[in-house]
Amino acid sequence: MRRNRIALSASAALMGPGFSGAQVTAPEPLQEVVVSAKSDRGEASAVPPNTPSPSYGISSARMAGFNVVNPEDALKHAPNLAVRKRFIGDINSIISVRSTSSRQPARGLVYADGLLLSNLLGSDFTFPPRRSLVNAAEIERVDVLYGPYSALYPGNSLGATVLTSTRTPEKFEGDASVQLFTQRFRL
Repeated sequence: MRRNRIALSASAALMGPGFSGAQVTAPEPLQEVVVSAKSDRGEASAVPPNTPSPSYGISSARMAGFNVVNPEDALKHAPNLAVRKRFIGDINSIISVRSTSSRQPARGLVYADGLLLSNLLGSDFTFPPRRSLVNAAEIERVDVLYGPYSALYPGNSLGATVLTSTRTPEKFEGDASVQLFTQRFRL
């Protein structure tokens, strides 16, 4: 009878002396490893590393330089992306990019902290993302990924994927704001 010698790995040695005749040693405790992705500006990004498609990101510090009333206002300066917002408080604001039109909101995905906000029940103005779940004051960063992403996101990410990250409060806090918008009409 022919016998082959097999080299045992460390995991086989841990199975017990009856398995391989090797001596079992107690494993060394592993040290804690913390992994976090930072952009070149030092801000945490929701974009997975090594994504082959182009992306755009804006932090809350940069958003402080322009008027952000609703969460979709954070996207007003994103390249190759248009937000169909007709008036302040418009709940039917949808996004469109170069490869999709404003009549196809289901071809772009909107996420907030990994939760899908896009309404995929239809593809029209009456099926906007549920952005009201995120307050504009809670936004820490908004990232936009352009184009399809194979298995990274669902097939509806054909046009763009918007990833909104909210900040975690470190202590008890509250937020209140008052805004006044007027428009004069003269005949």
